Amino acid sequence: MEEEAFIVERFKRYYSTHWTKAPKQVHTREFGFGGWSKKIESRHYSFSSEKEMNAFLGRNAPLFISYSEAHYAYPAARPIEKKNWLSGDLVFDIDANELGMPCTEKHKKEWVCEMCMDRAKECALRLIDDFLVKDFNVPKEEIEVNFSGNRGYHIHVSTRFQTIKGYGRKEIADYVNANGLDYDHFFRQDLIHKRIFGPKVTDGGWKGKLTQMLVDGIKNRTLERLGIAKKTVEKFYSRIDAADQIANGNWEAVYITDRKKFFSNLVENIKRQHGAFVDEGVTFDTSKLIRMPDSIHGETGLLAQRIPVNDLERYDWTTRPVVFSDSPFRVYVKKSQPVILKGQIFGPYEDQTLDLPEYAAVYLICKKAAVLAENKDRAIAATKSVQKEENKQEGHSVI
Repeated sequence: MEEEAFIVERFKRYYSTHWTKAPKQVHTREFGFGGWSKKIESRHYSFSSEKEMNAFLGRNAPLFISYSEAHYAYPAARPIEKKNWLSGDLVFDIDANELGMPCTEKHKKEWVCEMCMDRAKECALRLIDDFLVKDFNVPKEEIEVNFSGNRGYHIHVSTRFQTIKGYGRKEIADYVNANGLDYDHFFRQDLIHKRIFGPKVTDGGWKGKLTQMLVDGIKNRTLERLGIAKKTVEKFYSRIDAADQIANGNWEAVYITDRKKFFSNLVENIKRQHGAFVDEGVTFDTSKLIRMPDSIHGETGLLAQRIPVNDLERYDWTTRPVVFSDSPFRVYVKKSQPVILKGQIFGPYEDQTLDLPEYAAVYLICKKAAVLAENKDRAIAATKSVQKEENKQEGHSVI
């Protein structure tokens, strides 16, 4: 297709004029590459050096470049058992469209908006500050962050956890996602004295987090954000020492009629709001390939850009990863959601021929929402053919 050739030519021009930094210990990594139809069409590649990798990218310009979380003795060997696993980075993938945001219903999972991307960044920051640094004692200089190039962020830890396998990694993912935590994990009942004993702010892990969140909610008068009903909120606010009492483990300082139900709901609300929401499969399965930092994402034309960990909070995903020019290109847009790039809103468009900057044209073509203007008739005919086939199938299903 002409659109594929158009995109490949632009990717090739980029890789031929930009040096791409290789992952650490590149000679131990497996690589996979994808094209117009599939994100990973082939794998089991390896490179002996950063120079060899860059030469390959300049010649071939794959639309998708992925590499292994794992280090192997023989990364190009197949099947995977023959690669001889040595160790593996601890990797977390946060996808904006897997966070349960209401905006996803509107723009669908193929697209993103500022709201869901802000939420993805919030989860990435929480993962780094509240879990990796605070709970796992990982220095920030050992944490690598990159924009995925499309819908979220990838966080890599290349030290400390490298020899952990399988279920050890799953337990880490479960912990940051708060999987399996419920009322009985946090509270115990004294049936004789009919009292409930809860955690303290000085407790480690989620026990301390849960207590601190409630204490902060009382002090800052923001308990409603934890899903607590207004009448109950007033009970907490009316007792002057409520925050101090709960901080020290006295969770009965405020009288609650159905305490177990209240505390159970509180735990669930805090889990939903303060988990990291990472893709557990990416963390758990070290055989997976993940987007290579500083490569162009074939679904958007944006750079899967490395971000200094201290710059993440102010990182602008709509501008910083744009690598193509402002030169105008005429395209025919079949249908697209609004897209914000370099401070400008493009769309929504439907059945429109218009001139767009190269970076916006590339974005919409990569999303398969647009074609080059000269191919408008072909695109319309193809759309009608698909609709005809769908209508035909619907007719059969009714019969």
